[in-house]
Amino acid sequence: MGLLVLTELAHANQDIQKIIAFEGVFERLFSIIEIEGGAEGGIIVADCINLINILIHGNVSNQVPDYIYLRHV
Repeated sequence: MGLLVLTELAHANQDIQKIIAFEGVFERLFSIIEIEGGAEGGIIVADCINLINILIHGNVSNQVPDYIYLRHV
């Protein structure tokens, strides 16, 4: 249920997308995808991929690789 709530919140709000991405959601989503069977997974994997798509599509700040941020720390 939390995955669907995040998807709805992030759908049309770039500020929410940035907050979610900053909290390390990509690592968590990919971990869930792996646990659920990867490409062979079901609806949970599809929901994870959908949220990843929402977070990166049209939001340039979420498309920058982590290593660029790490160089500035």
